[in-house]
Amino acid sequence: MSEWQQGFTELGIHYTRTGGAPTGGEKPPLILAHGFTDNGLCWTRTAQAFEDDYDVIMPDARGHGLSPLGEGDYTGERHADELAALIAELNLGRPPIVGHSMGAFNAFATAAQHPDCVRAIVLVDPPWHIEPEPPDTSELHKGWRDNVAADKQRSDSDLLARIREEGPNWHEIEITTKFDAIRQVDIRVFERLTLSRREWRDVLPEIQCPALLLWADHGIVNEEVAAAAAELAPTLTARRIADAGHCIQRDQFDAFIGAVRDFLEEL
Repeated sequence: MSEWQQGFTELGIHYTRTGGAPTGGEKPPLILAHGFTDNGLCWTRTAQAFEDDYDVIMPDARGHGLSPLGEGDYTGERHADELAALIAELNLGRPPIVGHSMGAFNAFATAAQHPDCVRAIVLVDPPWHIEPEPPDTSELHKGWRDNVAADKQRSDSDLLARIREEGPNWHEIEITTKFDAIRQVDIRVFERLTLSRREWRDVLPEIQCPALLLWADHGIVNEEVAAAAAELAPTLTARRIADAGHCIQRDQFDAFIGAVRDFLEEL
């Protein structure tokens, strides 16, 4: 990690990178997009698993990590434009994008809006439901915001204990990076949170690149959603990870890495 690089894009998006010159490295690039209230370095353990074979780039979404919130909306479409700009600015060609939760939605949106920028996508438990999201999610977001705000007010020891309770089997790296992410997240992101202007089932048929959907026993995506996704997108394969919740990469790290590696090696 001591040799990992950091920088900001022209749009102000902070990123961490495991290897490669500013104009492109020798290893093929791989982008890891984090979930809501995480940051790029929450992918540290995954990046360590792939850095021998890939130049891994971990951006901080707006309002997360070291990327300022800025002005404007907070949608998957905007994140997609910013990921496409990062790909162009860092001369990454057409990299695969692995995304978790919000990051999965952003990877999905990037593949739909900027197909020439994306080689493939791995969607780790995206926020997809059979029933469309209700038009007013303010109460849900308020409860979530209040929990994060309370976390930010905890002492370091209390916050670490709370995260360990959430993930009793998580590796220590996952604990400490989640701790840092909560400390850094801008609480104002909740005031603007709208994942997308379009329903996922309307966008999925537009995906042209290979796609892997990872879902779990206790996550957001269930068997019905996974089956619907596979039917809508001929390029998509759905794979279940057993004994995991929403944070598949934390709950079942080895199975997650194996699934992603198998997919990438087939590209």
